[in-house]
Amino acid sequence: MFVLFGGATAGGASDETWTFHGTWKLQSPAHRPGARWGAGLGYDPRSGLVVLYGGHIAAGAEEGTSGDDTWTWNGEDWTRVDGADQPGHRDGPRLVTAGDKLLLVTGHDFNVTYYGDAWRWTGSAWISADRPPRPPGRGSPAVIWSPSDAALYLFGGTGLNPDVGPGNSGKPLGDAWKLQDGAWTQLPGTGPPPLPNSNAVWDANTGAIVIMLGTNCPTPSGDAWSWDGARWSQAPQPGIPARWGAALAQEPAGYVLLFGGSNKAGC
Repeated sequence: MFVLFGGATAGGASDETWTFHGTWKLQSPAHRPGARWGAGLGYDPRSGLVVLYGGHIAAGAEEGTSGDDTWTWNGEDWTRVDGADQPGHRDGPRLVTAGDKLLLVTGHDFNVTYYGDAWRWTGSAWISADRPPRPPGRGSPAVIWSPSDAALYLFGGTGLNPDVGPGNSGKPLGDAWKLQDGAWTQLPGTGPPPLPNSNAVWDANTGAIVIMLGTNCPTPSGDAWSWDGARWSQAPQPGIPARWGAALAQEPAGYVLLFGGSNKAGC
């Protein structure tokens, strides 16, 4: 079963919880996180719970804030985990099931502070899961776990743009990194162009990492690129209409669910 929470809609930020098991179903939990978009959401295999962290929390007509709260979903209700906010205020973090662990990577607090670190969820708290040197800080990268080599792969996102103010978008990034046994290494060679808000999947048939969709500024992209462990190559288009910012989840066996996103031009 897949879980979707919040997001940006035509009417503003959402606080709805939806589950997908062949069809979508709107849930009615007694408790819920505040309306937001850009939250990190992932499955913790040790507890069997879905975990949510941060995101951009709406504040009516105000600009809002980057959240630092942790919530868990047990299939019926949300529970806030007090005292589990060590990663700090983060919009656009990524939560990834990594073998038997749940990791949180990257995120940003407006166009001011960008993070390139990794944290592990213990079931009650976040603890550091990597060591320097780290990737340049960024928000909303494409991130996926590869069972083939027990490593997390990260691509692109947006980083600090020193030429604009704190409320503006970051600078598109096109670099790729691998996190394995707590150490980061940058992938060599020329790969996809900078693609903010792209997605990543693990190809269960070949073991390759596939980066797809996103924004090839200012145009939404429908392209795909593949990393086979040694080099990049352009892959066949996935047949999904061009978009950026889609929600994507993948089961360990390889089944992928993609929802939403935007086809609006811009960066």
